[in-house]
Amino acid sequence: MTTAQGRGPMGTLVGGAVVGHLALTLAHGIVHGTIPVPIVDWQVAYAAVVLFGLPLAGLGAVRCGRVRTGAMLALAGGIGALGFELFAHFAVPNPDHVATVETGRSVFVGTAGLSVLGDAALAAAAAHALWGQAQGSSATSSSDSTT
Repeated sequence: MTTAQGRGPMGTLVGGAVVGHLALTLAHGIVHGTIPVPIVDWQVAYAAVVLFGLPLAGLGAVRCGRVRTGAMLALAGGIGALGFELFAHFAVPNPDHVATVETGRSVFVGTAGLSVLGDAALAAAAAHALWGQAQGSSATSSSDSTT
């Protein structure tokens, strides 16, 4: 991503965080299907929209030079994913909780932990990009300018 296209370092940061988040989320999703660990329909829909859709939309916006919009979408996805995965995997007893998985537990726990870290990194990178733009950073693209 080049500054000439209006993305700058903040766009690169958000884009990289989205790609990392998606890779870790996809890896954990593959483990879910391989073990298998059952999830209900609403969880599938939530994951599709929040864990994949929002970050992908954010990446698309960043690639179009709309860094602020992309960062907002990525932040929403990162926070939504972080809460969802923390509760489902580590807090609330359910079939998706790490303590209930017997077959493949170590890989499930490992990928669940990494996906939570990816969620947190996504939210942090997006928040940093938004904060940088609020401070008048050169990362604000002309199409995303609020002035």
